[in-house]
Amino acid sequence: MTTLQQAFVAPFTRARNVAVDREQVDNRGFLAILIVAALVSAGLLLALNSALTAGAFEVQTLQHHSADLQRAQQAIGQTVSIEQSPARLAGRAAALGMIPAKNPTFLVVHSNAAATTKP
Repeated sequence: MTTLQQAFVAPFTRARNVAVDREQVDNRGFLAILIVAALVSAGLLLALNSALTAGAFEVQTLQHHSADLQRAQQAIGQTVSIEQSPARLAGRAAALGMIPAKNPTFLVVHSNAAATTKP
């Protein structure tokens, strides 16, 4: 290479090296931003996954509690049905000293507030 060529090529070579260095610096900054964004995204994904898992456990607990309450409601309904049966009511009335009526009489209330009895 002649001195004229070296003089002509040297400034462009230096400028090109400077431009490459700037690109490397820019790439490092961009790479750092990408790494930070990836870490933040991973952290948010982990937090979201943990929250969903906790919610799933809470839903499961509430479903078990609801099933227990439904069983208790059915048991109470059966108890009420047994207590309301005519045989059970007659037995409890007899235990209280009540006797069945021989000739039952019904009270009929009319719309004009008059009442009559009906055998």
